[in-house]
Amino acid sequence: MIRFTLARTEWAALVGAALIVLLQQIDSAGAALEYRRALLAAQPWRVVTAHLVHVNWEHALINAAAWWLVARLFGPDLDLRRQLITLGAGAVAIG
Repeated sequence: MIRFTLARTEWAALVGAALIVLLQQIDSAGAALEYRRALLAAQPWRVVTAHLVHVNWEHALINAAAWWLVARLFGPDLDLRRQLITLGAGAVAIG
């Protein structure tokens, strides 16, 4: 049987991530989250660089928190190299 226990900081990270997801459901956030696939044909580098460029600090901090959460949750199972490969593959897959 697999035992799944979380420390207080890990619970806080999960609750914070859930709140971020809920905040993204606000109607006014729709335009900010719009993804324009038509631009990819003319500018294919956006698949990778879109994840590196942020319009504001809030977006950058949210992404940093998500990266920290992934590293924290999967750190025991993946070494640093595999974490970077997984995050990079996820960024390309999401587009």
